Amino acid sequence: MKIMIKITLAVMIVIAVSTSSTNASMKDSIKQTATDVLGRYIETVVYGIVENIGELFSDQFRQRTTANGKVITHTKSQLINFIKKHQHIEQDCITSSAVLEQNDGCSIAKVEMKYLEFTRIDYLMLSPEGKKWKVNQIVTTFRDNKTDVSEQP
Repeated sequence: MKIMIKITLAVMIVIAVSTSSTNASMKDSIKQTATDVLGRYIETVVYGIVENIGELFSDQFRQRTTANGKVITHTKSQLINFIKKHQHIEQDCITSSAVLEQNDGCSIAKVEMKYLEFTRIDYLMLSPEGKKWKVNQIVTTFRDNKTDVSEQP
């Protein structure tokens, strides 16, 4: 009887260890995918690569652009149509990106596209849908590079 209890405990420990390591690797995979979606967004917006663009954005997607004191909102279909019209057009800008916050249920990223006269800043909110991460909101702002104090000596 004691042997049966020891065997049962050993099996339970093995199952617990393997389950926790599987969950950890699944979390790493999900985090990797959020970063992949960020890279895919940059490829789409900066380089005009539109293959499978519909999979990049959630069905509830909204883009809010603030310019000249106005807020303009675009839906998923409006943004996809705009991007497809500019397919294969590469933006003449210097691009940088950073993941500002990331956990299992949400990722917030910042993409800066610096042009000669201005910088476009996109704040992306990503979340998992099923097994894939998708962009569900973008807030876009613009900064005038002529008045950018961070560039001055």
